[in-house]
Amino acid sequence: MKRWRMLFVMLAMLLLTACGAQNEPAQTTPADTSLPTGQTTEGDVSVPDTSGEEPDSQPGKILVAWFSATGSTKRAAEILAETTGTDCFAIEPEQPYTAEDLRYNQKDSRVCQEHDDPARQQVPLAVDTPADWVSYDVVFLSYPIWWGGAAWPVRSFVRQNDFAGKTVIPFCTSASSALGSSAADLAAAANGGTWRTGMRFASDAAASDIQTWAAEQKDGK
Repeated sequence: MKRWRMLFVMLAMLLLTACGAQNEPAQTTPADTSLPTGQTTEGDVSVPDTSGEEPDSQPGKILVAWFSATGSTKRAAEILAETTGTDCFAIEPEQPYTAEDLRYNQKDSRVCQEHDDPARQQVPLAVDTPADWVSYDVVFLSYPIWWGGAAWPVRSFVRQNDFAGKTVIPFCTSASSALGSSAADLAAAANGGTWRTGMRFASDAAASDIQTWAAEQKDGK
């Protein structure tokens, strides 16, 4: 009798264990709710996280800055600008030079008086700095030769502006004078910049000569 009672108890326990297992909730693995690397959540929408991205940088530009007293340098500068497809900036004195001012053989002319008095060579400019100056990486600097050096308005332009981080390519025009130390003198007066060896063109230089040189300079030669 005891033996049958024990068998009955064992069967009852087995039945209770089986029923309990059927009533337990199924175990599941938590869903992966993390976003792909580089994304954040705005409300219910997943959007790219651009907080650490570099802003798009604009490519550097080239500027041709020139001063012309008689028109020869202006012509050369415009040929160069057209060849390279670049912007132009005219360096203009507050008080423009007249034909009378430019009479180098008359001691009472403006340029002669300025030559004799270095303090007067600090010529005020109508506009000191070109618009968007900081965006230019390369500056062609064009000027006529006066008494073996760069015309004073160009010197004023160089002193007034920050050339740090820019490549400067000087070129001059003259009837007979050489480039001389004009480019080196401008570089010494400038605030920074990488100055290349300058180039001299005759006042009536062929457009093809200017175009060839301009293309070489733009290519970094």
